[in-house]
Amino acid sequence: MKNAVQLIKQCSLLYAESDQQLAQESLSLYNALFKEVFYAQNGVDALHLYQQHKQHIDLIITDVDLPQLNGIEMITRIRAQDGYKLPVIFCTQKTNDNILLQCLKLGTADYILKPVQHKTHLGILIKVLRPIYDMKLMYVMNQELEIYQKSADSQLLISKTDTKGRITYANELFYQVSGYTQEELIGKPHNIVRHENMPKEIFEELWQTITRGEVWSGHIQNKAKDGSSYYVDAKIFPIKDNEGNIVEYMSFRQDVTSHILLNHKAKNALKQTKLNYSKIYDEAIEKAKIFLAKDIENLELAVKTEREIARTQTSKRILAEKMLAQTIEEKNEEIRKWKNKLKEAGQVLGKISATNKKVSQDNIYYKNSLEVVSEKLEASQKKIGENDEDKLKLYKIIDNKDDVINHLEEELLKYKNKGK
Repeated sequence: MKNAVQLIKQCSLLYAESDQQLAQESLSLYNALFKEVFYAQNGVDALHLYQQHKQHIDLIITDVDLPQLNGIEMITRIRAQDGYKLPVIFCTQKTNDNILLQCLKLGTADYILKPVQHKTHLGILIKVLRPIYDMKLMYVMNQELEIYQKSADSQLLISKTDTKGRITYANELFYQVSGYTQEELIGKPHNIVRHENMPKEIFEELWQTITRGEVWSGHIQNKAKDGSSYYVDAKIFPIKDNEGNIVEYMSFRQDVTSHILLNHKAKNALKQTKLNYSKIYDEAIEKAKIFLAKDIENLELAVKTEREIARTQTSKRILAEKMLAQTIEEKNEEIRKWKNKLKEAGQVLGKISATNKKVSQDNIYYKNSLEVVSEKLEASQKKIGENDEDKLKLYKIIDNKDDVINHLEEELLKYKNKGK
């Protein structure tokens, strides 16, 4: 029932009924079922509505006894104008043969007896509208098929063969790509476009598949009339009759030549690139070997030079250390000598100091008796003068020795610093 209601909802209705009570009852049903309902109470208004909306009306339900223009006369005018395509259902209380005969002559699809039984009414509607729905559906499907066909013809190479493989149909794109005319292809074996590069095993497997009633698909390299190659992605379908027997084969082929050629070009470019990289790599390795050998040679020469310099520097350092040690030893010996001399000078100075002390004491002792011992004093003073001169001489000698010692110490310090 749900499918039946969906069927009715696809259709529009022209309804003519003079009985308002019956019309209201029926309209409550029709408005719920039909996509659109046009209602009139008399034949003239109904005919006017038809003239305005006939492109959208799928069914007419009309009472036979309408005022101004009865139902039979109204439908007679419609038939005279537009033929018998539109289905009509008559409603009537009269069941005499004359009325029914007139309805039948007008191509009535069915009739409804008053009072209307809605269960029976709905069954009649479904029976009458199903062919209309099927026709609408078929029209839509035909439009879709036409779109699919145009789309397929613009993109696919389509051909049909009989069970022996002879071509019975080919579309325009097939002629364009293959380079053959219709006269050159129709009736010829389909292997007219077979390329010798294709293995026989592929076609054996193809025929085994489609003769079993199965679909075969795969890539095929074909040969055009001018000898050039073109590549297709093919699907071959067995076409069967109502008993399941194969009567022909239909093939759909997508031209993929540009993709295949681009793929081949890319592979060749990649191969050439690999060869170029390999050559560059080998050349780079050879250059690297040459540079590395030169670097190693230069490094060995540098190491050898450094070793010679190191040996020379070591010899010089050893010689300098020996000379320094010898000089230090000589200077140390000289210092020891001067130290001994200074020691001796110190002892002399000690003696002089002791003598000077004694003289001083004597001077103090003999000061009070100066007059008595003046002669002795003069002699003593003379001796003191001589001692002072000796003392000065000794001081001068000591100062000279200090200068020598300082000079020697500076020289020794210079050698030590030079050795470090």
